Amino acid sequence: SRSYGILFRVRTASRAAAVRILGMDIYASSPNEELQYEIWTKEGSWRGYEGNITAFEKIAEGIVVSKGECVSNEAAKGPTKMRCELTSLPWEEFEAVSVSGGGGSR
Repeated sequence: SRSYGILFRVRTASRAAAVRILGMDIYASSPNEELQYEIWTKEGSWRGYEGNITAFEKIAEGIVVSKGECVSNEAAKGPTKMRCELTSLPWEEFEAVSVSGGGGSR
C-alpha cells in the first residue's frame, strides 16, 4: 500500500478575507524523538491528486525533536482526558502560503 502522509484541506469561509499560513505544529506520541518532515501544498483540493507529486509544491522540510509529552487534563471534556504538547516546526524552514478569501482552499 502507498502512504501519502496526512492530507487535509484548509478553506476560508465564503465571506472571509485571505489567510496566510506562517507555520505549523505537529503532535508525536513519543517525546524526544527525531522526526523528519516534509510539507507539501497545492491550490484547491487534494482529492484526485493522491500520488501525483508534480501537482504539489514543497513548502517545508527538516528534522525536529518531538516534545510529545501528554499529561492528564481533568478539565478536558469529551473522549480525551489528556493534554498533549505540540512540536512547532521551525518558522525559518517554512515557506508561508496564502489561502484565498471567499471560500478559497489549499
